[in-house]
Amino acid sequence: MTDLKRQAEKMGLQVGRNVTIYQAVHRNQTQKEYKKKYDATVEKLYPYVFTVKQKGNGTIESFQYGQVVLTKEVRLN
Repeated sequence: MTDLKRQAEKMGLQVGRNVTIYQAVHRNQTQKEYKKKYDATVEKLYPYVFTVKQKGNGTIESFQYGQVVLTKEVRLN
């Protein structure tokens, strides 16, 4: 098990958990803002990535654990 996966699980990432996906918007070289993209549910956990299913249309997308722990692009509800 990777360290990032372990940290994400300690934060509460698990199958069936609701998450919110954010898009990073760069204003200039140093400032970064996040804009809400959509809500989703965690489907499966793999060694280096996890998949989420978008609410509404059911699109499945995969993310790395670093996007939960380091960049905060995926936030737990």
